[in-house]
Amino acid sequence: MTPRELVALINRKAAEEGTPPAPVPSRRDTFKAGDPDTPITGIFTTGMTTFNVLRRAVAAGRNMIIPHEDTYFRDNDVTDFLGDDPWAGALGGLVRRHDVIAVHVTDLRELTLPDVGMLAVVDTETGRQRYVQSASSGLRARYAAAAAARHGEIVRRIESTGAAYLHLSTDRDWLGDTVRFASELHRARRARPADTVIARFRPAVTR
Repeated sequence: MTPRELVALINRKAAEEGTPPAPVPSRRDTFKAGDPDTPITGIFTTGMTTFNVLRRAVAAGRNMIIPHEDTYFRDNDVTDFLGDDPWAGALGGLVRRHDVIAVHVTDLRELTLPDVGMLAVVDTETGRQRYVQSASSGLRARYAAAAAARHGEIVRRIESTGAAYLHLSTDRDWLGDTVRFASELHRARRARPADTVIARFRPAVTR
């Protein structure tokens, strides 16, 4: 049995006992990592998916973990700053009480469409699949422009909250960029006359 098959069985049994599926697809009760079609070797149930739980599950040879609490920090499990979710408001609330660094990790494949011919793309939330011709220079240009605009909007929304912004890219030296960012942030904090200086600080890290 696979995780996908197990979840379908649980939902079916729940419906038989009078608990119908939610009218709106859940954004919490979903697969967060891994291949849901991999055969199950064992199941861990836990209150929260901590690193200790992950290590224990691996040591026990169990490849499916079912936690009670959300895997990430909020109900919608938004960890990528995408979409229209009100994450900026929540981030702004944190900034008013704490020093916050928003780490934005991107991959070149998110920003550019490679020329690989006919390409099947899938919406992971809806399962909808489309075929696109990536050899089209016009399509690649539109994709790059849309990705750049989305990236710029993410940066704008993060910095509007007053959080310090650190951009890490998979094609760069993460350690070097993080060290440079930490050095700039440290100098800004030592020189600040008040906490409002941090709200205006823009790290000099290539985006």
